Amino acid sequence: MTEPRVDVVEIGPLDVDDSGSARVVLTYSDGTTTEGQGSLFGVTRLATDLGLTLVHTSDDSFRWERRPS
Repeated sequence: MTEPRVDVVEIGPLDVDDSGSARVVLTYSDGTTTEGQGSLFGVTRLATDLGLTLVHTSDDSFRWERRPS
């Protein structure tokens, strides 16, 4: 059985007065999620490595999604 792939990565909103770390949520192809803390740089790198695309959000967060090919 194959493991589910990451389809969505979200971070934020970022707190500029904090240590640069923010809440990160990974959503997998089977609908499960994991949460943690991370930096915008680290999450951007992860999303890029996973082949995800940055999409618009209506708040101060960042979101990357897997787009159909």
